[in-house]
Amino acid sequence: MKYGRVFVFSGMAVAAFAIAVLSYWALHNYEVLNKGQILPYTDGLVYEILIDGKYKVYVEPEIRLRSDIFNAAILVGVAYIAMTFGSIIYRREKPMLTQRFWFFAVMSVGMFYLAADELLGIHESIGHNLQFLMAVPGISHPDDLIIASYGIGALGFLFYFRSILVQMRRSLKYFVLAFIFFCISAIADLASLGIEELAEVIAGIFIIVGIMYFGLAAIQESESAPENL
Repeated sequence: MKYGRVFVFSGMAVAAFAIAVLSYWALHNYEVLNKGQILPYTDGLVYEILIDGKYKVYVEPEIRLRSDIFNAAILVGVAYIAMTFGSIIYRREKPMLTQRFWFFAVMSVGMFYLAADELLGIHESIGHNLQFLMAVPGISHPDDLIIASYGIGALGFLFYFRSILVQMRRSLKYFVLAFIFFCISAIADLASLGIEELAEVIAGIFIIVGIMYFGLAAIQESESAPENL
C-alpha cells in the first residue's frame, strides 16, 4: 500500500510538471491571429491563437494571458492546500497549537502573499519607493533586494521548522528543491536571463508535492495521538 501511494503521488507530480511545462511553453510561443466576436454562437471576446506556428485554438479569457497568472494560480493552490491541512491538524490537536499547525498556517499566509505579489507587483511597488537601494553595488533595480529578502525569509522558514521537517525527509527534499529553484529564479531575474518565470513554476510544483506529502504524514501522526475534542 505504501508503494502504491508513492506511485500515485509520483504520477501526479510528473503530470503536474508536464502540464506546467506545456503551459509555460504555450504562453511563450503563441500569436494572436484575431480577436473579438469572431464566433457566431457567442458575444464574448474570443481570441484566435496560433501556438508554435502550428496549432490553432480559440480561447475566451477573462483576463489577458500571462505566465504570472499561471504562477499565481499555483501559489493560491498551495495556500489553500496548506490551509486545509492546517485546519485538520487544528481540529485534531486543539486547544494546543503545535509546530505542525503553525507550519501550515505560516505556509498558507506566505503563499497567499506571494500570489498577491505575483498579480499586483507588490515588490516592484515597494522598490519604486526605495530607489536609494540602487546605490548598493550590483543592484540595478531597487526591487532586487526585496526579492532577495524573500529568499532569506524562505530559508528562515525552513530553519525554524527544521525539527519537524527532518522527520519527514521526503517532504524536506521537495521543499529544498523548491528553495533552489526560487534562488535560480531570483538570480535569473537579476541577470536578465529570461528563465525566472519557468523557475518559479517549477518551484511552485515542488512546493505542492512537498506540502501534500507533509500534510498526509502530519495527519497520520495526529491520528496515532490521542485526539483532543
